[in-house]
Amino acid sequence: MKGVIVNCLEELVSTRLGKKFWQNALEEAGLKPMMIFCNYSVCRQSSPII
Repeated sequence: MKGVIVNCLEELVSTRLGKKFWQNALEEAGLKPMMIFCNYSVCRQSSPII
């Protein structure tokens, strides 16, 4: 999934249900709660956080 899609989903969920709900959803999916999503080409140019 492209990072922009996840970022839009994060904004929607955080706005309607709260930031904590989004962080809990990431944790339940086995991801870090403060994970940054981005496209490979963008991350490769700026930082290694994916």
